[in-house]
Amino acid sequence: MKNNFKKKIFFAILIVLVIIGNIVFASGTGGKGPTTTIKTILMNIISVISWIGYAVAIGVLIIIGIKYVMSGADEKAEIKGMLPKYLIGIALIVCCSSIAQIVANIAGNDGAEKIIDTGLKL
Repeated sequence: MKNNFKKKIFFAILIVLVIIGNIVFASGTGGKGPTTTIKTILMNIISVISWIGYAVAIGVLIIIGIKYVMSGADEKAEIKGMLPKYLIGIALIVCCSSIAQIVANIAGNDGAEKIIDTGLKL
């Protein structure tokens, strides 16, 4: 039980570090301090979620492949029946992440980019 909880905490911290680590605190504001835009934050979040989806899809593909190789004739037919569902899932992951990136780009180009002052003085 403790081992499972430790894994969940580890992955939660890893996701937070990936999201926060991608925000670049570079500023062209004349020394006022680091700033970032809402578009940058949205793109980072979309990117992390997309990569998690891709990693899960690859993991599931590996598991399906191992099951297929190690199974008998009846189980192979069942695994072949799972394949269309898997392909639809991959298509949904790719399409949804692409649509989310397009929407974030359009929203950011409308002048809706608000600068967020992080309050750090460098």
